[in-house]
Amino acid sequence: MKYTYDRESDCAYIEYRTPQAEAVNSVPIRTNMVADFEPDGTFVGLEILDASRVGDWRELVEDQFGEEAVMGITKEMFRKVLDKPPSGV
Repeated sequence: MKYTYDRESDCAYIEYRTPQAEAVNSVPIRTNMVADFEPDGTFVGLEILDASRVGDWRELVEDQFGEEAVMGITKEMFRKVLDKPPSGV
């Protein structure tokens, strides 16, 4: 798992696995979170917008999902973990 943070945009990115495809599908899952998936639906990473307002986002993500729990998770499995997904996605 790799963490990056951009102070200028206040965005954090947690890469759970290196994408195998050149393009990924980005799905907004909460107001300040966007999940990235391979074309086959495999979860690869999570972007947190306004990360400084979340507090300790690294701990939040690890506590909620755990590193091993998200390795290979699919879009459908990920949606079950979170509250309601946005409509039309």
